[in-house]
Amino acid sequence: RDSALRAMVRLQSSDRDVVIAQLLSSGQKLPLYALFTICVAWLSTDVLVDGVMKQLKLLTDEEWEGLGNLMRDANPVAADHVHTYPRSKMLQNAFVEFFLKRYLRGDCPQAPSGPFTKLQQDGGACDGLDSPKKEGKKEPKYVDWARLSKTRDARFFRLFLAACEPAKVPEYLLDVLNRQLHPFPSPLFLEAFKEPTAFAQAEHFRAFVEHAPPQAFGDAGFVQWLFARVHAAGEIVVEVETRSKTGAWGPIG
Repeated sequence: RDSALRAMVRLQSSDRDVVIAQLLSSGQKLPLYALFTICVAWLSTDVLVDGVMKQLKLLTDEEWEGLGNLMRDANPVAADHVHTYPRSKMLQNAFVEFFLKRYLRGDCPQAPSGPFTKLQQDGGACDGLDSPKKEGKKEPKYVDWARLSKTRDARFFRLFLAACEPAKVPEYLLDVLNRQLHPFPSPLFLEAFKEPTAFAQAEHFRAFVEHAPPQAFGDAGFVQWLFARVHAAGEIVVEVETRSKTGAWGPIG
């Protein structure tokens, strides 16, 4: 099955579209790996995108967990970017908040399926696991997710950045900081704004700076980031004013 899906990815776009259309037209719920493969392919028509959106609506929370794991594991741990993520803009919109929430929630190596990880019959192997009682036939028991120690995987943060419209990134991350869900400054958050045009609105930049504690201004890396953003913003203002005066952009309201 996996070999067939990999072969599909290598097809010419027109042939690949035909195969994807056939899979989506079956009317059946697709296997998770097949859906993942289609999500990260280039979808050339709205009909294909609509078909994938219908499949996503059929997923249970546990299946979303599995789909997220496939997206995460398809990208290298040590890289500073992701290369496998939803390509269609409509699909990206469906994944943006999911990726950010998965990053903030964190993962636990002892619970590969997140809160849907079933307990081992021998009682489990890490703190936060409750041993199942072996009397009678009962519903399967899952890890005590709230008690498990979790770490955040940067790949989910970079998947969020890849899927989110750049202009909306500050709004999402400011909401995270306002809810005190993440420290600032942090390397990942600063990385999210490395492009000169990252802050289209001055108030966003000001709000981020206000979230930095006093000791952050003694950190050379953070101060350098601040000056780079201020310099970039100044260049943008000058360019806008110049083009406005010369009429290159027409009247600016």
